[in-house]
Amino acid sequence: MLHLIFRNFSHLSRDARKIKDYLNSKGFIDEDDLYNVRLAIFELAGNVLKHSKRTALVQLKCEGDVIRIYIKGSNPFERGEITLPSVEEEYGRGIFIVSQICESLEYYDGGKEVCVCIKCKK
Repeated sequence: MLHLIFRNFSHLSRDARKIKDYLNSKGFIDEDDLYNVRLAIFELAGNVLKHSKRTALVQLKCEGDVIRIYIKGSNPFERGEITLPSVEEEYGRGIFIVSQICESLEYYDGGKEVCVCIKCKK
C-alpha cells in the first residue's frame, strides 16, 4: 500500500512520480490507467485542499486488476447526484469526470472519506 500526504497543491505534482513507481512495482504499466489514477487522486485530493484548506491523506492499494484509492479530509463533502454541469457552470466537472473513469465512487465517514476503484488493464 502506498501512503501519501498532501498539504498543498505542490505536493500533488511532487508525488506524481511516487504514484507511477508504486503502480509499476505492482505490474500496472498502462499509461491510460496511470493517467486515470493520477486524475482521480489530483481531482479528489485537490478538492480536499481547496475546500477544507487541510491535509489530504491518500492511500493506494492494488487488488488484482483493481486499484483502490482512499482519500480522507477533515471536512465532509455533501455529495448529491453526480451529473455533468452545464457549460455556464465554472465548477463541478471533476467529480463527474472521476465518476466516468472509475468502477465505483463511494463516500464514508459522513463525506470525509472517499474510495475510488479503478479497473486496470494490467
